[in-house]
Amino acid sequence: MNEVVPGIRRLCIAVAADRSLGGILDEACLAADVQCAHWFARPEGDEFAVFPPGIDEVRVVGDLVRGLRLTVGRMNAGAAARTRLRVALHQGITRCDERGFGGRAVEKACGLRDADIVERELAEHPHADFALIISAELFDDVVGDDGAEGLDLTAFRQVVVPGSGFLAWVSMSAALPLPLTFPAVAGPR
Repeated sequence: MNEVVPGIRRLCIAVAADRSLGGILDEACLAADVQCAHWFARPEGDEFAVFPPGIDEVRVVGDLVRGLRLTVGRMNAGAAARTRLRVALHQGITRCDERGFGGRAVEKACGLRDADIVERELAEHPHADFALIISAELFDDVVGDDGAEGLDLTAFRQVVVPGSGFLAWVSMSAALPLPLTFPAVAGPR
């Protein structure tokens, strides 16, 4: 008898870079004081993660984006070649599967990250360190009304993702200036 694995609503993040992601995601989680998510590296070099259910999404989204900006700023400070990220956030039902986690929420997060519009945004904004795309559903819940701390509502514009028809909000971000002290990575996720 095949048991149906129950779906659980989770925050999902999908990240890709023009260089190795290395410890970027670990550092960003540490800088954001975000408990370890379940990260999955894919053979293509990108990664996605699901966060534990029941987290404070407003805090996690704002702090994680800030952590990514700090981490990329640290990595790019004095580097000969900059690291640039494509970051997508969405929330929805996920399920455990043979790859770790799957479901429409994971597929949508990865689809948003890989959308041509995100690549175009990076090409049109050569000084940006990463393109952030947030699904319309998550944006409405987390950024839209109260606003996640550290996310500037005016920096986003709504887009329709060609091919999928998904509504999303996109923002181009520069790195944040480095703080006087930066947390060290405590170890693997």
